Amino acid sequence: STTTIPPTTVDATSTTLAQTTTTEIPTELVELYYVAGSQLNPVSVPLTSPVSPQRALTALQEADLGALGLGLRTTTPADAEITVTRERGTAIIDLPPDIFASMPTRDQKLFFAQLVLTIGQLGGIGPVLFSTAGEPSTAVRGDTTVAEAGVPVTIDDYQNLLPGAVAVTTTTTTAPPPPETATGSTIGG
Repeated sequence: STTTIPPTTVDATSTTLAQTTTTEIPTELVELYYVAGSQLNPVSVPLTSPVSPQRALTALQEADLGALGLGLRTTTPADAEITVTRERGTAIIDLPPDIFASMPTRDQKLFFAQLVLTIGQLGGIGPVLFSTAGEPSTAVRGDTTVAEAGVPVTIDDYQNLLPGAVAVTTTTTTAPPPPETATGSTIGG
């Protein structure tokens, strides 16, 4: 007896393994300054390197404050067109004309402090000048004095708003008035 085995067919299949490509994007930690009460607190945020002053300010405006921590807020409106340029180590921050329209006066020094402290710690930035719609404008310092239009401010002008800053108080003393002298009177007479 003869047995015939039918031919066997095997389907050829090919398997392709997916390759994963990773690209490293260099980042650096940048301190963005946010308001907590009447002080500014730095929050370290990774940003794509190299970090430009404009990128740091954009990150300051766009941060998800709920994710950063309780009690933090910003005075920088998310929709405000704030631009920064750099000329020979001086940053020039240009603000829109209506930036202070709905900002409480007490927040103005915090607003300037947030901007100056955030970009002032980047390499190559020293003094900061402010302009509004391209024209030189004033800036409120941390002690509430006003830097006149065209006069720069620095991070030193806002150190009193950082945690652990020593409050500077001034005491004024006045000498008591001199004792009054009797004139034109005579005793017994």
